[in-house]
Amino acid sequence: MGNGVALDPSRFEALERNLAEAQATITRLEGDAWRIRAMLEVTQETLTVFENGFVIDTSPQFEVMFRGKREEAIGKHAIEFVAPESRALVAENQLRGFAEPYEATLVRMDGSTFVARIRGQNFQRDGRTIRISAFTDATAERLAAEAIRKAAVIEETVRIQAALLSRLSTPLLPIAEGTLVLPLIGAIDEARAQSVLGALTQGIVAHGARFVILDVTGVEAMDAHVAEFIVSGARAAALLGARVLLTGIRADVARTLVTLGHDLASLVTFATLKQGVAHALGARR
Repeated sequence: MGNGVALDPSRFEALERNLAEAQATITRLEGDAWRIRAMLEVTQETLTVFENGFVIDTSPQFEVMFRGKREEAIGKHAIEFVAPESRALVAENQLRGFAEPYEATLVRMDGSTFVARIRGQNFQRDGRTIRISAFTDATAERLAAEAIRKAAVIEETVRIQAALLSRLSTPLLPIAEGTLVLPLIGAIDEARAQSVLGALTQGIVAHGARFVILDVTGVEAMDAHVAEFIVSGARAAALLGARVLLTGIRADVARTLVTLGHDLASLVTFATLKQGVAHALGARR
């Protein structure tokens, strides 16, 4: 027989088990690494790992956000990617291990700048301090916020202008105690009719008016809708103790009012504004 040393079969079995466990661990770690890399590629944030302020790794989004190769960023100091006006802030936050989100102006590898939202966290690893930071381009958010702000300003401006135009389109003019003149000009749609009716009733109450001269000389077209509005205004005025004097009556206005068949007893009509004013002032005296 030879002089070889016999090996214990149990040692082979233990070695095989260790190898199998190691292979399983490697397979699991490879799977974990793949999942982590896939998640990093999906997220819109750029994740960067720093040690003593120097870049030691970064996620794939770096190339899009910073417009340069990841390999070129490795070994560079963080401050090289920060605009001068933000360097003091970024350096202080890195030194303090600041973990709350903040904004700073960063520099891309092509020299252009952008505003980023930054979140960082320090970790201890084998006696080393590692900082992982997440960068989000805040430019789109700022543009969206500015667009919303401008839209709100425009909306408020339109509202104020509409209110001003509404007041200008319904000028209620007191010409004597207890007497108001409301000249109507242009087209009268449903919205404006409601506005005029509101101004009419509020004016009667505010001024204690006995007469309201409603002048339709400048109305573009006297259709059934406008005639209905005039009759409604006269009735509302009567309920408040005032009487409507309708001036500026033309042939088409008269025909429309008659065609509607309404009771026109609450209306006193005149061909001209001058006649209506004279009547109101004479009645007042």
